[in-house]
Amino acid sequence: VARVPAACGETTITVVMENLRSLEGSISTLLKTVLRRGDELGLRFDVVDGSGCAAAFFSALGPGGARARHVLIVEDHEDSQEFLKTLVESAGCTCACAGTAREAMELLDRDRFDLVLLDMVLPDADGLQVAERVREKKLSLPVIALSAYLDRFDEASYARARIRKRISKPYRVKDILDLLAAN
Repeated sequence: VARVPAACGETTITVVMENLRSLEGSISTLLKTVLRRGDELGLRFDVVDGSGCAAAFFSALGPGGARARHVLIVEDHEDSQEFLKTLVESAGCTCACAGTAREAMELLDRDRFDLVLLDMVLPDADGLQVAERVREKKLSLPVIALSAYLDRFDEASYARARIRKRISKPYRVKDILDLLAAN
C-alpha cells in the first residue's frame, strides 16, 4: 500500500494487489482492514490489479453500488462464506449466513431477504431444496446458484426451483458485485 498525493488536496491510496487469487482466505481480512482503515481516514482508493477483480470491487462501493439490501448467504465452507460476507457488506448490504440447508430454511422462515446466494452442495441437502422452499413460500426474491458442481443438476431442475442465475466456482469478485447491483 502506498500513499500518493492527488489533485485538489485529496489523499489517494493506491493498493497494488499481485496475484489476488493466491491470497485465498486472507483476502477477506485484507479487504476488511483496507476498507476500515480507509474509511477511518476518509480516503479514496485507486486500485491496481492485473485481473481487474479488485478494481471492480472498489468501484462497486461508491454511489449506485449494490441494490440488494439484505442477502442470505448459504455456503458451508467457512472461508467462502466469510469472503462472500465481506463482499456483500462492503457493497453496503446486510446479510445473514447459513452453513446448512436447515439453517437456511430457518432463516427464510423468520427473516425477509432481497437475494439468496446459494451453494448447491450442502452437508445436509442440496441447494435445490433451499430454492424450492423459497418458491413454496411464494417469495419473489432471486436465488443465485454458486457451485463448482453446477452440472450435477439438469436445466429442468434449475427452472423448477426458479434459480435465476448460476455461477460456477471459482467465481470472480466482479460476478458477485454485478449480482448485487442487478438484484
